[in-house]
Amino acid sequence: MLTKTSRDILCSLSDVVEKLIIVIDECTTSYPDLSGLAKSVQAQVKTLSSIGDRIASQTESDAILREDMPKACKMAADAALLLQQSSEQMTRNNGSEKLKSDLMDSIRGLFSGTSAILDAFDSAEVRKIKAVAEKIQASLSVLLTHHIQTLTKDVFVSNVSSISQTIVSLVQLCQKRSIELLKEELELELKSKADTLSKLGTPFISVCKLFLVDGSSPAFYDMMTSITSQMISICRRITEIVEMSPDEEFKLVLLGLLILGYA
Repeated sequence: MLTKTSRDILCSLSDVVEKLIIVIDECTTSYPDLSGLAKSVQAQVKTLSSIGDRIASQTESDAILREDMPKACKMAADAALLLQQSSEQMTRNNGSEKLKSDLMDSIRGLFSGTSAILDAFDSAEVRKIKAVAEKIQASLSVLLTHHIQTLTKDVFVSNVSSISQTIVSLVQLCQKRSIELLKEELELELKSKADTLSKLGTPFISVCKLFLVDGSSPAFYDMMTSITSQMISICRRITEIVEMSPDEEFKLVLLGLLILGYA
C-alpha cells in the first residue's frame, strides 16, 4: 500500500523525473549540464539505500525483507550511477541517442528501485501486523473450545497474560500504521478497531477471572464466546485494512510519466 511517507518520497522523485524528461525531450543538439542534479539524486538514493540496508540488517527483520531490500537498494543505486554517468557524458557528446536512452533507462530504474525499497519496507510492516493479529486470533480460538478445561490455572493465566500483551503490541502497531494511510476512512477505521480492541481488554480479563473462580459456569462460556468472537472479528478486519492497496493508481500515474518520456 502506498503510504504518506512513500507518497512524499515518490512525489519528490517525480519532480526530478519530470525536469529530466523535459530536458531530454526538448534538447536536440546540446544539453545543459545535468551532472549536478544527477549527483544530488545519487546522494538521496544513497541515503535511502543506507536506511533500507540498516532496516534489513535488524534482528527483527524477516527473511523476506532481508532478501528483498538489498535487491531494491542495488536497483536504485545502479540507476543513480547510470544517471550520473550518462548525464556527465551527455554534455560532452551533445546528446547521442545511446546516452539519451541511458538517461531514460536510469530514470525508469530510479523510480522502480525507489518504489521497490519503499515496498519492501512497507510489506514487512504489513506482515508484522498480520502476524500479531493472527497470533491473537489463534490464542483466542483456544478459549472458545472446551479444551480450555484441560488447562491448569497457571497455564491459563500465562496464556491470558500473553494474549493481553500481544493485544497491546497490535494496538501500538495499528496506531503507528494508521497515521501513514492515505485514505482517511481507512485511517479512522484502523484507529477505531485498535481502540475497540484495547477497550475489550478489560471485560476480557474479567471473564478470565470468572474462569478461575468457576470454569464450569455456563455464564463463563457465554461471555467468553461473545468477547473473544468480537476480538477475533476485529483482528480479521485489521488484517483486511492493512492488506488493502487502494492507492496504486498514484504509482501508475508516475509510471505513465516515464512511459511518455520514451515517446
